[in-house]
This record gives sequence, structure tokens and C-alpha cells, in this order.
Amino acid sequence: MTSISTISKLALLALLLLTACSGINMNRYLQVRELVPGERILNPERAGKAVYDSRSGTMYVMGLEQQIIYFFRSGRNVNSLGGLGGDRDKFLRLSDIALDVDGSILCLDSAAKVIKKFSSDGAYQGEVELKGLSQPEKFCVSGDQSIYIYDAGPQEIICLSSFSGDIAFRFGKFQVQNISDLSCSRELVVAYSRASNTSKIYNSLGAEIRSSEGFWAFDSYSNAYLWDGVGLHYYNRGAIEPVGRQMPTGFGKAPETGATISIDGRYLVFSSLEFCQLYEIVYADQYE
Repeated sequence: MTSISTISKLALLALLLLTACSGINMNRYLQVRELVPGERILNPERAGKAVYDSRSGTMYVMGLEQQIIYFFRSGRNVNSLGGLGGDRDKFLRLSDIALDVDGSILCLDSAAKVIKKFSSDGAYQGEVELKGLSQPEKFCVSGDQSIYIYDAGPQEIICLSSFSGDIAFRFGKFQVQNISDLSCSRELVVAYSRASNTSKIYNSLGAEIRSSEGFWAFDSYSNAYLWDGVGLHYYNRGAIEPVGRQMPTGFGKAPETGATISIDGRYLVFSSLEFCQLYEIVYADQYE
């Protein structure tokens, strides 16, 4: 689709108003002013996702074919880890990556049912066993270190406690199917299905807010970002009309249906199968 319909705009407004009353009170919200393009890389192989750690300046790119995570700095591939195997620095089936709050890279091995942690230099730092889960496929980490995991077996999202690692609660049973990406901000959890091109949006306690067409992501201030297959639109919290739009292209390649968005702090990564584009989120000086 080339633009967002009036119905979708009204739905977005309703979503953001509901978010404001969802139970987590932030005193002040920054508004996004623009997205400034940064480094752009050509993926070494077809990629499933990329995340960026501003502390070390590292872009982590998850390959789909070799079970390898590539480390990029300043546009150069400086390191990698993984490959198929049972060693602690390898994976039986690498299915997702995310940033920990300290900038380390977290890797979900669905077959082994563990999340492994590595430093920005690729050093193994430990792992968490996903006991009691049937088929963990996607995951994300919230600002309070809670881990949300999509379990494809029972088709639900599991929240693990940041303190004990035990299951805190479950939600979305039979509502979330064929999930391609799971993301979370301070207030929201978003489950995206590429098959239906739909984002199901929940608050951090698991209450469903709504479903919206396209790939939606949110920053820490609940500003919204939408990839609709044509452009990357961005909205201030509570706004119906977008602040602006970017057209991610790279190396003569147009993005395809495999595109994803990941956000950490003031940085957004748009990743496609073929290339990744980093953006800095520039916020307005004033608060809402």
C-alpha cells in the first residue's frame, strides 16, 4: 500500500491513546523530529534481522543460511560467531537475535531451547535455558530486562521474569500465529506476521490493544514507525499524520517482504534480506 487509510490513522490514534492509559506512567515523552541515515551495509548472506549497539558501534547481522552472526563496525565486517554445531559458540538452529540492556548480543537457539549471550567482541558470557517452552521461535528484551518469547507450539507469548527467569505470565494464545518478528518497547509488545502482513500490539502486561496492517515498531517514548512495503513512516506519539518518511534503498536493491525494524535507544535499523540501513532518531528539544 502507498499510504495509510483514514481508518488506519484513526486506529493508530486509538492505539496511542490507549497506550497512554495502559498502566505504565512516563512523566515526559520526547517527540521524534527526523530520521537521519547512517551507515548502510550489504549483507554477507541473506539476513533475517539486524540490531545495533551504539555503545560499541556494532551492527549485528543474523544470517539465514550459515547460522552465523556478523559483526559490523563503520561498515566493515570485523568479526563473526556461530555456525552449525553444539558448542557454546555455535547453534543448532539460530532463529532470532536481540540486544541485552548492556549492549551484549542475545541469540535464540530454538532447537537447543536456550538464549546465549555474547559480548560485543564475540566472547561467550552465558546462557538461559528455556524450560517448559515447546517451540521458542522469536524473542525480545524490554527495558526492565523482562524477556518476551513467542512459543510456536501453543501459539502464545511468554514473559520471563527479569529477576528469576521463571515464567511470569502468558498471553495471546491462538491470537498470534506464524510470527515473523517480536519486538518490545517500554510500554508495548508487537508481534508481526509476514504471512498476514499484520502487527498485533499488546501492552507490556499482555492486554491486546489492536491489530494494524504493516510492520509496526515503537521507541521508548511510544513514537510509532511503520514499514508499509513502500516507505518507512514515523509518527509522534498521539499523532495521526506522520512526521516524515524515509525510502530505504541500498546498492541498487529495493527492500522486499523480508524487511524488519529494530530500535534501541536513539537508533533504528531497517534490515532487508540483502542490506541493512542504520538511522539515528533525532528528537525535538521540547517535551510533550
